[in-house]
Amino acid sequence: MMLVTQILLANSLGVIDRGTVAAATAPLLLAVALLTLGLPESLTHFVAQAGAGRLTRQFLISLIALGVSGTIGMLAIVVVARPLSAGDNHLAGLIVIASAALVPALLTAALRGVAYGAHQWWLVMIERTLSAVLQLSAVGALFINGWLTPTTATVAIATTTFAGAVVYLLAPRWWTAIRGTTTSSQPTPSLHRVVSYAWQLWVGSSAGVVLSRLDQVMMTPLAGVDQLGVYVVAVNVSNVALLFNSAVSQVMFAVESGAPSTARIGRAARISTLATALVAVTLAAASPWMIPLLFGREFAPAAPIVAVLLLSIMLGIPGSVAGAALSARGRPGLRSLALTIAMVLYIVAMFLLVPPYGALGAAFAMLAGTTAPYLCIYWLHRHCGVPLAEFYQFRASDLDVFRRRSD
Repeated sequence: MMLVTQILLANSLGVIDRGTVAAATAPLLLAVALLTLGLPESLTHFVAQAGAGRLTRQFLISLIALGVSGTIGMLAIVVVARPLSAGDNHLAGLIVIASAALVPALLTAALRGVAYGAHQWWLVMIERTLSAVLQLSAVGALFINGWLTPTTATVAIATTTFAGAVVYLLAPRWWTAIRGTTTSSQPTPSLHRVVSYAWQLWVGSSAGVVLSRLDQVMMTPLAGVDQLGVYVVAVNVSNVALLFNSAVSQVMFAVESGAPSTARIGRAARISTLATALVAVTLAAASPWMIPLLFGREFAPAAPIVAVLLLSIMLGIPGSVAGAALSARGRPGLRSLALTIAMVLYIVAMFLLVPPYGALGAAFAMLAGTTAPYLCIYWLHRHCGVPLAEFYQFRASDLDVFRRRSD
């Protein structure tokens, strides 16, 4: 549904206006991921631990912290809107409009974190699906009636970042998860422990956000909205290959927090790599004809960019799963260090490559940033005893998982 939404936007708006919408919403999406302070993940970790007890107080304080963080972030976006718009007053106004969704989007992330920790996968699926359906419906209605403009598209994208929150608030099982149990086998984690874990995790999460979002924020001042229009299409197409691994990493983090398993984390990494490689190769082969057909001929230059982005995604899969396992096993600081190193490599490459090479330079900068997370695999081996072969020694039994699911 999200891909169909992107196709409608590209066909209706063209390269320049599509780039304008991407530039308008990029600061919001960056801030939503950057300003969580690690609290949603911390809630996931402690809710997932069996018998964690009541977390109502910690949850409420997390909501307050996220509200303050989001308010500060919104004010910061207002301040930097004009520089990020390269002097375009209309674009600066759209950036400010989109920023109004920041606080509710951060609060929604906290609700989702509790659902992950409670293994309420159905709730997460319904929430994310509802958001995607609402976004597609809004963009589709605007497209059919001829009202799809950079302004209306920006509003539609911004408001649907938090629209699915109602799913959690109306679900009794979600409320049961946050209240915990009165017969817990462990004491309720202290607020200090929750915040400490969140802080260590947030450093790495922030670096990961920079890796995935900074390119779209900085593309306009570095290369112009036309290059951003092409790049955002390439990102949306290549991210199809990332969907499976994103789900695996999130689930593994929640499950490993409660019951670590060396065999399970290794199998998850290998199967995720195989599934992602299959999708990536298919997308790379189809992109030269698929992109002009679906998005329009003016977006054809996105095809080689898609190939480079897909390569970076494939190379980063084992490290991302290992990073989730490190955080789940109480070593979020090591994951953060690896992602920080990757962020530094990425930022240096981006500022060197984007001005002369535009969108393609941004893709190669992303490729440079995929190397450091392999440190997570080494540290998981050193500190948690997970053999390196678990990530690279593919087995026939890995394929049996797909066959059993298809049966």
